[in-house]
Amino acid sequence: MPVDPRSFWHSNMADTCSVWNVLSSSCLYQSAVSAGCTFSCTDFVIYECLHKPRQGIYEGELSSIAFAKRTSQAFLTDDRGAFRLAREIMVAGHVQSTPHLFSWMIYERILHDSDKETIIKEHESVKGQLRQKFEESYAVALQYMG
Repeated sequence: MPVDPRSFWHSNMADTCSVWNVLSSSCLYQSAVSAGCTFSCTDFVIYECLHKPRQGIYEGELSSIAFAKRTSQAFLTDDRGAFRLAREIMVAGHVQSTPHLFSWMIYERILHDSDKETIIKEHESVKGQLRQKFEESYAVALQYMG
């Protein structure tokens, strides 16, 4: 998932994994909200986040893609399969990820270098597995800034 940190759609329809990942770090979530980002989700995603055990590919991804496409919002996902599917059927640039959000906030200087480790530590404390993607996205943001 190549990331261009220069732009990020603020209005997002989030799928299950991206809800978990954005909320895994209070620093990341609060900074995103302060920057004007909004995150919506379907009833399927709410069900999956609150009641269904974490496993497999969910109906929430499909409902989120459909709703985002219908309402011209961006689709926020960290699921590779959902990302590929959404890129095939949605407007170019309307498919985003949590590492993309992170990279955009570094590029825009909403987040600072010192926030990187805070976000990664908070994320890993709830068994999040995006450290490598956050590191890569951080490096890309610095390249675009340099």
